[in-house]
Amino acid sequence: MWKYQPHFRAAAKYFAERVFKDLDPLFEPQLFLVDILADTNPQRFPACVEPEKDFWIHSECFNGVLALAQTLNPAYPETGMLQSHPLAQERQDKTLFDRSIRDAIRETIEMESSASFSLRYFVSLPTRVEGYLVCTVLGLQHEVVRAHYELKQSVVRIHKHRNAEVAVSLIDAAAKAFLERLRQELLKPDPGLGELEIDPEDIICLAGRSLCRDTVARIDQRRIEGMHDLFNACSTISSLGYEKSAAAGRMILCRRDHLSLNPRISLTKPEKLSRYRAARKLFQLASGDLSLHSDSEEVFGLVSLRDYDETQEDLFEMQVLGHQHWELNHAGKTLMKVGYGIPSLPRLSFHEAKLRSDLARIFRSISPDDTSRLVTLIRAAEEVSHGALLIISENAAAEAHRLRKEGMPVHACLLTPDLLRRLTTIDGAILLSPDGMCHGFGTILDGMASESGDPSRGARFNSALRYVEAAWPCLAVVVSQDSGIDFIPNLRPAVRRSAIDKAIAEIRELKGATLIRRDRYDAALDFLDEHRFYLRKEDCDTIISVVEFVEAALRKQARAEIWIIREKFVPNTHLDEELYYQKE
Repeated sequence: MWKYQPHFRAAAKYFAERVFKDLDPLFEPQLFLVDILADTNPQRFPACVEPEKDFWIHSECFNGVLALAQTLNPAYPETGMLQSHPLAQERQDKTLFDRSIRDAIRETIEMESSASFSLRYFVSLPTRVEGYLVCTVLGLQHEVVRAHYELKQSVVRIHKHRNAEVAVSLIDAAAKAFLERLRQELLKPDPGLGELEIDPEDIICLAGRSLCRDTVARIDQRRIEGMHDLFNACSTISSLGYEKSAAAGRMILCRRDHLSLNPRISLTKPEKLSRYRAARKLFQLASGDLSLHSDSEEVFGLVSLRDYDETQEDLFEMQVLGHQHWELNHAGKTLMKVGYGIPSLPRLSFHEAKLRSDLARIFRSISPDDTSRLVTLIRAAEEVSHGALLIISENAAAEAHRLRKEGMPVHACLLTPDLLRRLTTIDGAILLSPDGMCHGFGTILDGMASESGDPSRGARFNSALRYVEAAWPCLAVVVSQDSGIDFIPNLRPAVRRSAIDKAIAEIRELKGATLIRRDRYDAALDFLDEHRFYLRKEDCDTIISVVEFVEAALRKQARAEIWIIREKFVPNTHLDEELYYQKE
């Protein structure tokens, strides 16, 4: 292990959170390092894990990685292929060795029963640092990964002696791009001493390009130009207008002789997709049941589709959604959306279990039947293509009367999904009580200007935000025209107050200790750092006083340490203890 390993891991985890929370806010990435001793040395540990203490998997679990890697190596198809030049053979041998170390670490993790329960793990190729082969391990929540569409096949066959690994989703591509960037950072002198040069947006863009490249590899590995240019071609074509009309249309991506194609109009001379303006002109024809057909390099004409076996994963669709907006689909499922060159995941439907929990926390007297009725209504609102705004409030009747000049108050009636769809055809909010009774529609909301506003969002979202802050307790449901759905407030999870008290007690006890355990202190303070939202004023006062004392004592114990400077603990003035503290 090298001196700045803890600092490298801490910085890498910070960037992991930035990258993957950008893809889906529900991600809570786990990140750790595994070091495998490269040379026999009885004075050094055969394997090390960072963090070293109080972690779910221990260093000893990886002592057999080298032996396991030796058993994996012969199974790779490239092992049977000999290179004619010694340098080429040396490079191939190193590539296979690195892959075997990575796969042995992954198998070791999967053998631990606690590892595969809730997280999917991605492992980097190793980098040699001070005698150890260092791999970064990234864990992402299974539940969140599975919520997004992904392909099944993770390799494509090049020939009998070579397979190519391909990304199955944007998340998969982002994990690989992120781990590869960390591997490059490990090649620098004293990794962890300086700042990591990582741009989260750059990682996500690399992932999008990688997903396009691997899509072409699934179609035809000979389309080298397409592998490198498809992402840029789609982004450029979607940015071009045609005779004052915004970009639109779709394109089927598959090999020229694919059996699922029904050719309708075939060009006598295929057009190059890289001739963006010419390709954009052809997109004007791709509507209804007709699509352009391309193998990622050339456009062959217009086609329609017949039966396609989606298990083959060799036919994809690129659809232009508007100016500089497009998406990549497979079998009717979206793999990636791209807006202004930035890839993203499609917004998912809401998490029903969380919604039910939030409704019970906001409206304490709501019945299970009323909760189910509201869930059904929100599902109906989510399907409205032109967007919708629902306000759920115990004061809905009074609010409908107060805002009667800015809307349409009605005699209370039980709202049904069909009636809701009709009421959303006019602008304004629908006012509901928690029992599903409608008290008004077409209501223009009021409220004071808010510092929580988001100028990147539309008027519907920001007006709902202002209203909720002024009329709490209530819940706003904002359905955007892009089928996204937001809840205001989007409640954080409730926590046990006893867990916060325990962490504060942990660091308070260290104040009187003769020898302070750094790992124990860091663990308690990390927990408090992650739970700042839940801290009272007296909590912050105690933490600040203890931290000053303990860190002064720790500096005397370890003068050469690098210290992480944390933001000052400040109480959350908006903390509602009834909402955010679990009853114990």
